[in-house]
Amino acid sequence: PGGVGRRRERRRHEQQSAVQVAVGRLPEVQRRVVVLRFGREWSVRQVADELAKSEAAVKQLTYRAVNRLRELLQEAGYEHDA
Repeated sequence: PGGVGRRRERRRHEQQSAVQVAVGRLPEVQRRVVVLRFGREWSVRQVADELAKSEAAVKQLTYRAVNRLRELLQEAGYEHDA
C-alpha cells in the first residue's frame, strides 16, 4: 500500500514537471494566456484587458495553447485522458 502511494505521488510530480516544461515551450503570448487563465484563474475578459487583446483573440490563443500543450505532452509520453 505505501509503495503504491509513493509511485502515484512520483507520477503526479513527473506529470506536473512535464506540464511546466511544456508551458515553457509555448510562444510567449500563449504562455501568458495559459498562466493567467489557468494559473491565476482569470476570466477571458481580464486576460483580454491585461494583454490589450479582444476576448475572441484570447479564446483563440487559449485554444491554440491547449492544443499545443496536448501535442507536447503526447510527445513526452503523456496521453490525454478524456
